[in-house]
Amino acid sequence: MAVSRIDGSIDEETFWKMQRSKILDHAIVGYCTIGFRSGLFAKKLKEEGFKDVYNGEGVVLWTHDPLAEPLVRYSDDGKKKPVKEVHVYGKDWDLAKDEYKTEKFSSVASVTSGMFGTVRSIVSRMWKHTPSKTDEKNKGSEN
Repeated sequence: MAVSRIDGSIDEETFWKMQRSKILDHAIVGYCTIGFRSGLFAKKLKEEGFKDVYNGEGVVLWTHDPLAEPLVRYSDDGKKKPVKEVHVYGKDWDLAKDEYKTEKFSSVASVTSGMFGTVRSIVSRMWKHTPSKTDEKNKGSEN
């Protein structure tokens, strides 16, 4: 079972079971832990003819986005609850925001079977640039 996921996301297996004609023209954002596997997934989708495809990078980055909605976990009965937990590969990749509890993957098998290519069919605020206070300050110094 996944430690957490972006609310509204689905896994790759569920995605490929969907009727292609219903999803071909939708924006698809793949994400994984740090962005590598989701990049491979995005490439595969482009090769399959999907046009509006994005690599959402890693869910670890999501933990640092102040506008991102909380990560969630679904129970066996389908109920969801917000969580401050995220999977990471190990100590070197333990870069989630401090308020998040990180759980290290226990094996390569769990990485590939549990989290590969999770997708979201609508672009969240994470991938839409929202100017920060730093951006606003730097805007005046560009001239």
